[in-house]
Amino acid sequence: MKRIVAIAGFSFFCLIGLFAQKTIIEGKVVNLINNEPLPFATVRVVNYDSGVIADSVGIYRIELPAGLYNLEASYTGYSTVVKHEIQTQSSKPVVVNFEMSMNGNDLEEAVVTAEAYRNTAESPLALQRINLHELRQMPGATLDASKFIKTLPGVSPKVSFGYNLIVRGGSSNENRFYLDGMEIPSITHFTVQGTSGG
Repeated sequence: MKRIVAIAGFSFFCLIGLFAQKTIIEGKVVNLINNEPLPFATVRVVNYDSGVIADSVGIYRIELPAGLYNLEASYTGYSTVVKHEIQTQSSKPVVVNFEMSMNGNDLEEAVVTAEAYRNTAESPLALQRINLHELRQMPGATLDASKFIKTLPGVSPKVSFGYNLIVRGGSSNENRFYLDGMEIPSITHFTVQGTSGG
């Protein structure tokens, strides 16, 4: 009898551990031009047997095991959008929004759009996103964002004492760093002589 109770208890804790590893990806599917929601858009995980349909206001939610995924959003009359290397985490839901543009199949003229650089409030000139997967693959960076940034084109470390960066000739106070939407004044954890903390 004790053996059956022990096996049942062990199985229960194993199931709890499996359910605890579930992570959530959520977000919204909207029109790129006017930011209106696209109701009942399809969001699926590439090369994985999982997907959902957004609700009437374009909001979706997917539960997946922890890992690295590619998400694809599709909607009738719109170009399919794929977001690569989405790293899930068990501590909080990962927010991935899709901005979809209409298909130009019915148009006779050619429309050229540049989506590589989008002017936002935090980056009026350029935006560079670095995810955890890229930091892990960078040799010698050891998950240090400041080392990774120094390898990007147009970035050079400050020649005098300190950890500031010069990007394409601009001064270090013209750069901003954000982590999950929150501004970070300094991306290094080392202290600089004459200043507090790091």
